[in-house]
Amino acid sequence: AIGAQSGQASMLVSARTPTVSTLSQSWANEVTQSESFSSVQWETSVSVTVTTLDHLVGRYGIPAFCKIDVEGYELEALLGLTQPLPALSFEFVTAAPEVALGCLERLQTLASYEYNWSRGERHQWESGSWISGAEMAMTLRQMPVDGGSGDIYARRLD
Repeated sequence: AIGAQSGQASMLVSARTPTVSTLSQSWANEVTQSESFSSVQWETSVSVTVTTLDHLVGRYGIPAFCKIDVEGYELEALLGLTQPLPALSFEFVTAAPEVALGCLERLQTLASYEYNWSRGERHQWESGSWISGAEMAMTLRQMPVDGGSGDIYARRLD
């Protein structure tokens, strides 16, 4: 697992929908309030080893692209990164927009980025052009709570 610090963490596991297993209890609590997650249950938890993006960059080098899809733990993953990456993506869930909003803020502390996004698994740009962090944040805030999920893509400007 990836987080802000190396160590151990408890991962909540959903046996019926394992793709939404998460390290974030608060995210799990929040998204179950939305219709799209209302039937999800996290029945068990397991202890997992957590490392940081900085550790992985130190070991393997700076990636050309990094996809972060960690079910509500995206901001914590980015807090474990102290150097900018050329390009990356992170998931957003409209039932818990503050996670993605925090990611936008975190990236701006590392470098200047521009953004685009896609809904669900469509892999098609929603914006006709790359937009600023402020515009991306406004777009997120305007999405309905039950608007689903998608990915935000960031590419470094400097």
